[in-house]
Amino acid sequence: MFILYHALFFLLLPGILVWLLIKLVRRRDYLANFSERLGNIGDDARQCSPGGPADGRRQKSCQPRFWLHAVSAGEATAAIALLAALRRRYPESYIAISTATPAGRAILAASTVAMDRIFYCPLDLVWVIRRVIARIEPTIFLVVETDLWPALLHCLARRQIPMMLVNGRISLRRVKWRRLFQPVFALLDHICVQTDADAERLIRIGVKPVKVSVTGNLKFAQALCQLETPPLTDSRYALPSGAVLLVAGSTHPGEDEELLDCYGRLRERGRDVFLMVAPRHLERLEVIRSLINRRGYSTQLWSCFRKWEPDHITVVDSVGNLPRLYSLAHFVFVGGSFVKRGGHNIFEPAAWGKPIFFGPYMENYSSIAETAVREGAAIRVSHGVDLAEHVAGLMDQPSRAAEIGRRASALVKRNQGVVERNLAIIESLLGPQYRAPQAQSFRTDLAAKALTFILALHSLSVAVLKAALGFWRG
Repeated sequence: MFILYHALFFLLLPGILVWLLIKLVRRRDYLANFSERLGNIGDDARQCSPGGPADGRRQKSCQPRFWLHAVSAGEATAAIALLAALRRRYPESYIAISTATPAGRAILAASTVAMDRIFYCPLDLVWVIRRVIARIEPTIFLVVETDLWPALLHCLARRQIPMMLVNGRISLRRVKWRRLFQPVFALLDHICVQTDADAERLIRIGVKPVKVSVTGNLKFAQALCQLETPPLTDSRYALPSGAVLLVAGSTHPGEDEELLDCYGRLRERGRDVFLMVAPRHLERLEVIRSLINRRGYSTQLWSCFRKWEPDHITVVDSVGNLPRLYSLAHFVFVGGSFVKRGGHNIFEPAAWGKPIFFGPYMENYSSIAETAVREGAAIRVSHGVDLAEHVAGLMDQPSRAAEIGRRASALVKRNQGVVERNLAIIESLLGPQYRAPQAQSFRTDLAAKALTFILALHSLSVAVLKAALGFWRG
């Protein structure tokens, strides 16, 4: 199967290179560090996060070397909580993380977690991958959600490097094409998935149940981490009295029109509402601004924001700010759900306790979306006018809006512990030679306290005995 894959990839390589060339022309940000995609990631730590590294070449004998792959912005966001936990558990470890998109790289680079190397994932060619593995020399490979590359996994397996899928979600399409995906999943040593439905689909594909664990969704953990960042409280962000803000996050083509329909309907009814649109891909900024202008409204970019203006729609023109912008919202629409994109992250607005809306297409988050609707923590809408009706209804019932937000926040808080469950499995794959310093320190500290207690008890016993003898003799 892998020989056939390599041959097919090689035959399609000219087409892949043409596609990459088109991508480079359309998006110049893909040109930066392009050589990394060919395996030229350097010998030392470069392009790292503000938190690190302390030493690009850490000792390999006593601490593990992690290679984590997160394909884009969503996966990178989910990975941050796990990366922070790995750094706490193994403070002297080497952490390299790869991504496929500039948006993913930007989110990782802005993180405060100390990482030794951030780079673009190499093309799935054996000689390219071997070069990267030789540079990193990973002890374990972790991949987030779904981005599995057969040649990469095959090269790692041949070197007997443990591989683990974290935060996995398995679509019905993969079950349908199980004969193609089964050999790839078989290479993984363990697979941690978000829901029971994902686990069932894996087993239907042919993965052994003993290799599958339901650990929950890492984005729950990251959603709570974002609350450690103070909300935006500058006076210029304060809305006029009685006004509300609808934030539409991660929108795709075809959704902006629906949101403008919603905004127009609310304005026609005299509702004092402001709209903020955060496109999933920044190359769409000018298209969105043109669309807004054709509808008769004005735009202002978030980077140039001064104050809220009537009939001015704010367009977010930066990456990584959306979780914090949700703190300003009264209502949130999660994009990728009015069109067939499978939806996006509802955990970030939920953590802020905001009433959440999404459209009919939430396949990528089907389980949590159904749970949120069932528990009254979110509302599913069909189109822009439907969204306007629900927003108007909640504006008339502020107590109901507050209750939906409270339930959304409670949903996030109930689903904690996912990082710890993933860490336990990672530790089991690493083996006893990589004992977590915290665990050793805890055991040593416990033994010291026990010895101190025994000595104190002994001293007390001697003192009591002496007092008793003195009393008897007296």
